[in-house]
Amino acid sequence: MGRRWSRKNKKNQAGKKQDQKQQKNSGSNDNSGKEEQNPYKLVEHGNFKMEAYYAYQGIHDHYLVKEEDVSGNVVSYRFAECTTSEQKEEERQRFLEAFKGMLPASFRIGNDVDPDLRERLEHELDQFVGEKMKIEIEPRGGQRLIESWGLKPEIKFIAPVQKLPFIPHGYQLSVDRQTIRRSPKLQPFHDWLKVQTDAGFVTRQETVSMIPPVVLNPEPHHMVLDMAAAPGSKTSQLLEIVNLPSSPGDCEPKGCVVANDNDAKRAYMLVHQIKRINSPAVFITSTDARFFPLLRDPKTQDGTTSEGIFDSVLCDVPCSGDGTARKNPGIWKQWNSLNGYSLHPMQLAIALRGAQSTKVGGLLCYSTCSMNPIENEAVVAELLRASDGSLELVERLSQLPGLVARPGVSTWKVVAQTTSNKQMKDKQKKNNPKMQAKRKEWEEKNKKENGSEEIGKETEAGKLEAPESLEGPTNVRSGSGKEETDQDGSAPLTSRTKFEPTSLDDMDGLKKMIESVGMVEYFSYDEVPKVMRKRVRPSCFPPTPEEAKKV
Repeated sequence: MGRRWSRKNKKNQAGKKQDQKQQKNSGSNDNSGKEEQNPYKLVEHGNFKMEAYYAYQGIHDHYLVKEEDVSGNVVSYRFAECTTSEQKEEERQRFLEAFKGMLPASFRIGNDVDPDLRERLEHELDQFVGEKMKIEIEPRGGQRLIESWGLKPEIKFIAPVQKLPFIPHGYQLSVDRQTIRRSPKLQPFHDWLKVQTDAGFVTRQETVSMIPPVVLNPEPHHMVLDMAAAPGSKTSQLLEIVNLPSSPGDCEPKGCVVANDNDAKRAYMLVHQIKRINSPAVFITSTDARFFPLLRDPKTQDGTTSEGIFDSVLCDVPCSGDGTARKNPGIWKQWNSLNGYSLHPMQLAIALRGAQSTKVGGLLCYSTCSMNPIENEAVVAELLRASDGSLELVERLSQLPGLVARPGVSTWKVVAQTTSNKQMKDKQKKNNPKMQAKRKEWEEKNKKENGSEEIGKETEAGKLEAPESLEGPTNVRSGSGKEETDQDGSAPLTSRTKFEPTSLDDMDGLKKMIESVGMVEYFSYDEVPKVMRKRVRPSCFPPTPEEAKKV
């Protein structure tokens, strides 16, 4: 039960707040000659578990190579394997820099927009952000805070808008959405963007979100199924293509898009997004994608029905979303290796239902916002196993010029968190500086009483042991491959500990790091304990060499 809020407590709290306000005001008045202060401190993102997990998976083992012609223009890209630990460390730093950087704003002009109108929109876009410009960004906070702290606008140079070569009529800026809203010079462009979005001519969408519909590449007469459609940016991109006339004489679209989402509230959001396009060729459903009804086409030559009627199926399944850390900083704090394992069965079930809904000769596109192979390659590998030759992988990267993407992996490590958060917190409490001081005091006291330098030495009274409440865990510090106890009062390894490996080639050292935060590697399903078999499924393990050759 909480503390009783009496008049006396209320008066004391008001007095404390008044004293703090006076101290703050006196401190702000006496800052003459001192450095300019800023109330906003830059938070350094990081997660020891996440960084150690992906380093052990070998995500930094390849680096990007740009091939240029005589004039210095980039002709093509390819990925080469890192041969030294220094190259892996440089790739890891580039990975973190990109992961912690800003997410550039992007948008696209609709595929169904009239060519004359599209040309006019492109001309207006070129007038707004077609050249390099200098902008001022207003500081965060209200006017009172800005005046009291003396905050000044930030000066920034932005590059011209960039046209995405692999996205039809797609554009990307060199600033994020917050910068567009906070810059007075970009205010006309922001207003233009809102007006065109409401009219249905422009869709604000992340660049990576535009890729799955382009990979699927539907045609105007196709029947398309989006199994997890909300909030609707990918669905609208598909609908813009299906909404086009199949032939010059068609007045109405012949194809259709079925947009499904399990959450009814998100389905209503989907309706709001889709109604901008004003197309009759869309059906919105709300059901669990794992049990989406299997529709059959009776129009066959022999009179039998065939399972699946959709030419194209998009499975953009729910995922842990650790690839969205640029727009969702909470990922750094909440990431856990079990998230991918808990979502894996649902992702696989949705993908299997999507494969059943696809007609023979159709295309199925599976996509996530995660980098975890348990949510990506493991699902695709199990799909190929279950299909027994009915499905095959289709290479689409070569048909998307300008898109830089790593090739998929055929093997990965199954590493799962076996220690719960409560157990980790209990270990941290036992190993905090206060408990370390008590442990040291207890050791000195026993040395004096027993006259022995070694605790635990047998005496007449028996064998002395430290109390169970004072026993602390043994930790592996980042950057060292040796086990040592934090007797100096330093904090134990947690998610907030900075990940600093001595060498990315030292797999034993990386393995000790992941084990120090409660993660265990399993080499086969037989090694998984019964308690963990509800999370770690047989489908999580990579294919055998014989299975990989069949693909």
